[in-house]
Amino acid sequence: LIGNNVLSITKSVLGQGATMPSVIANEFTEANQPFHLSSLFVVAGCLLVLALVVNTIGKLIVRRTGENIA
Repeated sequence: LIGNNVLSITKSVLGQGATMPSVIANEFTEANQPFHLSSLFVVAGCLLVLALVVNTIGKLIVRRTGENIA
């Protein structure tokens, strides 16, 4: 959806890039430096926080609209 796993920063928002899970999956086995491994754990932590925030916002929206799905 986002690109071809290009590991460069583009000037355009619509440019190619890599998703956070793909970066973790592609580079975890090749991470032999402590700093590289630590940075992958930081990316995983950011992904976890982002998922928690999105889920919390979704639950608040559902609660406010009055529809109880779960």
